[in-house]
Amino acid sequence: MIPVRRLLIALCFGPAAHIPALQLHAQTVIGQVIDSTSGTPVGTGFVVLVDQDQVDVARTLTNANGQFSLRAPQPGIFQLRSERIGYRAHVSHSFELTAGITLPYNMEVAAIPIVLSAVEVTAENRCQVSPDRASETGVLWEEVRKALEATAWDGTQELARYRTYSFERELSSNRRRIMRERGRTLEGVARQPYVSLPADYLAQFGYVIERPDETVYNLPDARVLTDDAFLSTHCFRVVRDQDSRPGQVGLAFDPVSHVGRPDVRGTLWLDEENSQLTTLDIRFARLPDRLQDRRVGGTVEFLMLPSGAWIIQYWEVRSPIMQVGRAVNPFDRDRRQTTVRGFRDVGREVLEITTGDGTKIYPAHLAHVTGTINDSTTDGPLAGVRVQIADTDFWAESDATGAFHVTAPVEGNYAIALTHPWLDSLAYVDQRPVALARGMTNSVSFQIPHARTMLRRLCPETTDPDSLGVLFGVVGREGSVDPVSDAQVTASWQIVETSDQRLRPRVVEVVVRTDDSGFYVLCRVPTGHPVTVSARHGESVSRTTSLVFPESEEGSLLQALNRGPGQPYADAHSVRRRLWKLDFRLSNRGTQRATGNQPRSLSGVITDRTSGRPLNAVTVTLNGRDTVATRVDGTFDIADARFLDGANVVTMRRLGYDPWVQEIWLDDTDERLELSVRLRPQAVALDPVDVTAAVAAERYLTEVGFLRRQRENAGGYFLDRQEVEQRAARARFVTELLTGVAGVVVLDSKVAGRTSTVQFRGMLSLEAAQQCATPRIYVDGFVVDTEDLAAIVTPQDVYAIEAYRTPSEVPIEYGGSQSGCGVLLIWTRRGG
Repeated sequence: MIPVRRLLIALCFGPAAHIPALQLHAQTVIGQVIDSTSGTPVGTGFVVLVDQDQVDVARTLTNANGQFSLRAPQPGIFQLRSERIGYRAHVSHSFELTAGITLPYNMEVAAIPIVLSAVEVTAENRCQVSPDRASETGVLWEEVRKALEATAWDGTQELARYRTYSFERELSSNRRRIMRERGRTLEGVARQPYVSLPADYLAQFGYVIERPDETVYNLPDARVLTDDAFLSTHCFRVVRDQDSRPGQVGLAFDPVSHVGRPDVRGTLWLDEENSQLTTLDIRFARLPDRLQDRRVGGTVEFLMLPSGAWIIQYWEVRSPIMQVGRAVNPFDRDRRQTTVRGFRDVGREVLEITTGDGTKIYPAHLAHVTGTINDSTTDGPLAGVRVQIADTDFWAESDATGAFHVTAPVEGNYAIALTHPWLDSLAYVDQRPVALARGMTNSVSFQIPHARTMLRRLCPETTDPDSLGVLFGVVGREGSVDPVSDAQVTASWQIVETSDQRLRPRVVEVVVRTDDSGFYVLCRVPTGHPVTVSARHGESVSRTTSLVFPESEEGSLLQALNRGPGQPYADAHSVRRRLWKLDFRLSNRGTQRATGNQPRSLSGVITDRTSGRPLNAVTVTLNGRDTVATRVDGTFDIADARFLDGANVVTMRRLGYDPWVQEIWLDDTDERLELSVRLRPQAVALDPVDVTAAVAAERYLTEVGFLRRQRENAGGYFLDRQEVEQRAARARFVTELLTGVAGVVVLDSKVAGRTSTVQFRGMLSLEAAQQCATPRIYVDGFVVDTEDLAAIVTPQDVYAIEAYRTPSEVPIEYGGSQSGCGVLLIWTRRGG
């Protein structure tokens, strides 16, 4: 594989030139170019200052009114030459510029067009050195020279802003299929066209330079093509190709000598109608035998801007990717055959040019891909899917209707790929081939199979897929894209079972191996259990991943890398049908189990037996001494747990649930105990006489001042007992009783679906003058932590709610105008 050094390109942009302020100590000529026939100004052209030796000493673009200003480097005798593409050049009379003098000079030119269609190609049309001296090539060379010198011009006028796309793509050996493409889009300004090595250096060392670790392919730039070192070593001839380039005429060049260092041959193509230079096609000559291929070369495309300035709009270098194989002759073992196994194209393209005033003077010509994505699991569109032209940086996201529209400056055969956490969890891989062309639109639509279909495809022998998790993925090595086959993926978890009429922990371990593509599937992974998963191949191991599949479909999959005792699960992911994709990367620096005495730990997950949702604020006690509360995701850890050799009593309690108390037997070899417990909700005893409850509620709300403040309309928002009862029937959390209240925003917490909190829209902190996080919350007159609110109060407990969204509304007994982020008062049947 032969890497290619990227050729740098800078771009020259030129809006209309302006007349600079006169400089007192310079010799300057200012004036206007006028058509001698019509008397109108001549714009969009160059004016060149030429000295007595016919050397160009300065050039500039005329503005829209044909005005120009040129400063000579020193006093002397000079001439002006007017250059416009498609017209004969005009040279003025000689004039003298003296130091410190500004000379006005109006230049009248005759608009005599050049007719390239009249240039003929004959059998005797030989390749000749110095194209300007031969009659058949002189006309073409004059137009080519104008464009090349304009492209190489380092103008000082205001620059335009451009957007470019730099790319490096790998193609198959027949150049019909794009294997991979890397690129990036940039915006900025620059002055120069793309820059190659100097002409003298290329003539001496060649255009292809081989080094131990790379081969460098060099294209000639505009300065090289007009240099005497290039012109004297190449001969030129006129060519036409009516099949592939109708309406164009070419100035072809070849190396003069047939021996020597690697060189270039190519053709400069001009449009017959307007004489504009369009393209430079290059092929590399005199390559070493193992690199010989007529497709190795490059392309440069030119563009004249409306101001008359020229830029390189596109360039690319095509180089071979070599493969060394066995010799064709089996008796010649010392020789190996070198073949071209592919190509690497490197280049850059100008997509868009915008002047300083925002005028777009060159629009992007792009390929378009549109379509829709429908999800069978929900029988509706799937939004937020990243739709990407595979192996490129061009992508778009599907909207709420599932529609997408991708644009890219590419042409050829590509594939459309989808990326989305939900699709990854389904192991959904579907790349659609598509042929892209500039200015054309292709339509591609995707139908996502149902999750149950994907699950059955992965685990066809699983009898009860809805109650178990499925884990799958690919095993590879760090720093490599190649998969690892026959790698061992191990999943383990603890269960507590009866042995000798005692409850004892036992580790369950499941091992699978990857196929030739590095793919593995772990079926029947338990839900609600802490599970540890890792991969190994020989001495290479992966990092260990700890995860918990949710028991309810609304729950989140918990995940952590190299999780230690007492550490929470760092990530929570939404999953459907309990499918999850987990890839591994192997290295020789993998996780090693520490030696010596390990701290014992008690950990686990606690959920609601009825709904499967995790329970927070559950008190877990070990042997009546070590106590901890479950997190919002239902997990808990007691690090450095003080286990007893023999019977250990574990107790779990939460308000509204039956307590869980078990005696579990451990021995001195047990380092950890992991429990998965489902607590049973207690039956709620309803008040048999609703009238009694109503009387109690009214008495309590009167005592705390709720009814008084409601009558006085103190400026807050009030939910009375009747409205609370209507809302409680469909609320999961107490904060959801406020859903739909003006100015109140009910937010899910970071762990999706676990708890919720509230914010007051537009509320600002008095201290920091910034958006408040949450208001201060009182339950029955006592301040509570919003993270524990769901554990303290349920919607069915609530009698009434008061929401004060601005400090001016808050009653004085709850902070008044100093209340900061507002106040929420919750009155419950417990307080009553």
